[in-house]
Amino acid sequence: MFQKVILYISGSAVRIAIFFGLSIVCFALIATNPTHIKNMIDDSNIYDKLVTAVIHDTIKQNNDSTLPLQDKSVQEAITSSFTPTSLQSNSESMIDEIYKWLDGSSTTPEIDVDFTSERQQASDKISSLTFDRIRVLPLCFATPETFDPFTVGCQPPSSDLGTEQIKLGNTLAGESGILPKATYSKEDLPRNNQGLYIYERYDYSPVVYRWLKLSPYIVGLMLITFCALVVRFSNSRREGFLRLGTIIVGSGVALIFTPILLSFVLPSITKSLSFSSQSDTGVNSLSNTLVNNITNNFYGLLLNVSLQVIVVGLVILLAERLTRPTSRYSDVKKSSGMVSSHTKRPSTNKKYKPVNIPLQSSEESTRRKPKKTRNKKYRKIPGKGAAKK
Repeated sequence: MFQKVILYISGSAVRIAIFFGLSIVCFALIATNPTHIKNMIDDSNIYDKLVTAVIHDTIKQNNDSTLPLQDKSVQEAITSSFTPTSLQSNSESMIDEIYKWLDGSSTTPEIDVDFTSERQQASDKISSLTFDRIRVLPLCFATPETFDPFTVGCQPPSSDLGTEQIKLGNTLAGESGILPKATYSKEDLPRNNQGLYIYERYDYSPVVYRWLKLSPYIVGLMLITFCALVVRFSNSRREGFLRLGTIIVGSGVALIFTPILLSFVLPSITKSLSFSSQSDTGVNSLSNTLVNNITNNFYGLLLNVSLQVIVVGLVILLAERLTRPTSRYSDVKKSSGMVSSHTKRPSTNKKYKPVNIPLQSSEESTRRKPKKTRNKKYRKIPGKGAAKK
């Protein structure tokens, strides 16, 4: 009874460790590697499309803005200033600081993102484009009451266009310009309703991060321990390996179907399959692209691990099959001392034959006794009595 309980618990623990444990390990391999996170963001082309996405959202939200964001030349001036290289540098710096906090190297994420030079460069380009347009306009008959460089239809006669251009550039580079805030620190991180920063609300994250880094070793130790118990408490070692191989193959097959199931179930739960239009170039669309890329990487890693688990199980079953004895009673012969470990075994590809099975019968043997043969070459030498006769 005790043996059956141990076998049941050990077999169930192996299945749980393979199905849930290896899923956690796959997630940990992605989440605990900052380089992998950076590469996934880069592969999603986030840095190439982020500025255009922000402009697209700004146009939809600020229709009353006098800044002509619909103008392709203005959009080009902004995108050429906020280059993908600068965005990637600031983003990866922020990721490194977050992982330092998770790793325990710092008590809080020391974030320092600065777009001051990029904002000034974009403002100067827009100001230059705007006044280049004004300089080719005809002179106004009278000085206009208000001067809006983006909408003016004529050139004010008494205005110093050079001074006005510098003034416009400084305005666009200020708090009321194209980017109201150019520097960001940890104080700019989101807060909840209680006023707690995100790193204060989730202050247990460094502990979870450390456990995730240890998860491959923990799951590996669990698998080795419970696999050994399955083999140890089986009726024989061969039966234990047969049971273990079956468990591993079955769990690997279940694990390989998990990504396929999740790819259909999760989108219906989270409603994150896609947005309203495939042509949407907003920030939400980029976020969806990044999430899908991370999910696909997780599914790909999980499928790879599942295939390796199935191969390990098949190898165990194949080894058990190839080392299976040809006779059902080979263990009996070995236990009785009729054969030893040094006895040469026949090939395993032979099938069982009835003659290999020892039978005990009460009937007498019908085998004929061998005839006594004499070598005719030699004759019988008579004895002494015969010689006297």
